[in-house]
Amino acid sequence: MLRSLARLGQDVAVARKRRGMSQRLMAERMLVSLPTLQRLEAGDPTIGLAVLASALFVLGLAGRFEQLADPASDAFGLSRDIDRLPKAELHLHIEGSLEPELLFALAKRNAVAIPFASVEEVRAAYSF
Repeated sequence: MLRSLARLGQDVAVARKRRGMSQRLMAERMLVSLPTLQRLEAGDPTIGLAVLASALFVLGLAGRFEQLADPASDAFGLSRDIDRLPKAELHLHIEGSLEPELLFALAKRNAVAIPFASVEEVRAAYSF
């Protein structure tokens, strides 16, 4: 985690520099002291979320802060939610719903014995 915080601090510093902003100016816009901004950029784990949020706002990156723990982007959480959904079972009787030719083709493909010798027998059995 410390490595991630250090990287986050470095990213804030890079974004600040790309905007041509000094640390002093950025700290003023964030309404924090210069040492607080320096601690943020150094990856200090004691820096609060409000300081990070302020930095991202000043940099025009506040939208990213809102997406940090966005449930829609949480693949693991979504997977767990799906696993907990009630399961439904589909039960279908196919007798009479297939054309006789398809019934024979499926039976042959799947090596399933059927009680009919011909297509005509199937048609006769399902004539209502």
